[in-house]
Amino acid sequence: MNQIFYTGQEQALTLSPIRAQCERQELQELLLSNPDCLPGHQIDPDDPRQWLPIATEFQVNDPTGKPRWSIDYICADQDAVLTLVECKRFADARTRREVVAQVMEYAANIETLFNAELILGHAESMAAQKGGTLASIMAGWGTSSAAYAGRLNANIEGGKIRLVFFVDEAPWELKQMVRFMKRAMPNIDTVLVEALQYALNDGRIVIPQVFGYVAPMAPPSKQATKDTRWNDGKFTEAMDEPIKSAVLKLVAHAKRMGLGVGYGRGAKGTVQLTLPIVSSRPMFAIQTDGELQAMTHTLVKSDFAFEAREHIEERFRYSLGLPVHTGTEERPLIYGFEEWSEHSDLLANLITELVDEYC
Repeated sequence: MNQIFYTGQEQALTLSPIRAQCERQELQELLLSNPDCLPGHQIDPDDPRQWLPIATEFQVNDPTGKPRWSIDYICADQDAVLTLVECKRFADARTRREVVAQVMEYAANIETLFNAELILGHAESMAAQKGGTLASIMAGWGTSSAAYAGRLNANIEGGKIRLVFFVDEAPWELKQMVRFMKRAMPNIDTVLVEALQYALNDGRIVIPQVFGYVAPMAPPSKQATKDTRWNDGKFTEAMDEPIKSAVLKLVAHAKRMGLGVGYGRGAKGTVQLTLPIVSSRPMFAIQTDGELQAMTHTLVKSDFAFEAREHIEERFRYSLGLPVHTGTEERPLIYGFEEWSEHSDLLANLITELVDEYC
């Protein structure tokens, strides 16, 4: 977790990150009182999701009629996509194991667990608790309860649902599993939301962030072509926050430590970091979309280079907690921005270690 700095008129205040201690009180109730902690504008930037709260701690039976599951939070969006949310704390070991199996069971049994009549009955009760009506919500979305019910049933029968992991901080194992689920189950919208929390006086600040979300790229007029020759200015201009800040900070540190910095050519800009005394080829490469490549597969032509390779792979595996190839796979280590950005300070330390060790 990163720190947040709040600046007032007199002095700057550092907000300390905290982790949830109780799923029900801190995560479920957070969603109940603030449904937009599921950031609809990040889940679908082109058509931000709006939410119909349905239930918390929803008890459901298995196909035999026996009590089986308790779903932490249920809602649906304006397109009648049922959204099942599982809340877990970082400190809960189940975040890494049982929670994925649990939501997979929900998905596998969705047609036997839910129908529009059941869902909208609970939604009506939830709306009444907040002084509203289901009909007024539907009217605000330009539809009716009957039409919405038909779309709900069609989506459920077609397996079109959304599964959300809502956590205070996600371990990298969960991120890897979500990445796999998104590829393997394209009909199911799998979303990981980190609700980062910071203490402020007697309250807290909550910053929800969808894993993998990056602000929209520059408009087409700024996009590069396959013949683009990149330089520092073009590379910087092609990035958006938060990628730009993290990448430029790491590149600036590499320059201070004496690494060679160069730029590639092509539609996607790349900055290349080289430590010539170890290898004439780039050791690290970072693209404008934030992808980081560690070129350890090229560090094999001398004992010196091979030692550096082992050093980098050891740090990636044990200090940064990132997966590393096993065996003799001759390809770079590749990580998305969301995987390495939270470890950017450790990456800077690794560059310092390499310079101290080999220069």
